Amino acid sequence: MNLFIRNKFLHQIRECGMLVHREHLLGLFVLLLTFYRKGALFSIPFGFYWIINTPVSFYILKLINK
Repeated sequence: MNLFIRNKFLHQIRECGMLVHREHLLGLFVLLLTFYRKGALFSIPFGFYWIINTPVSFYILKLINK
């Protein structure tokens, strides 16, 4: 009896894990679709690219010229 309950419990955990996983994927898809419709699908990765690859001197000059 205990083995049956344990297996059923593990099955429910596995099933819930998959449901959560699917919901996260669906949420991510809806989020990306929303960003795409607003034109941010390109601008967000470009923003990260800009932050990572822009030299510090650019920001220093911008602060000095303010």
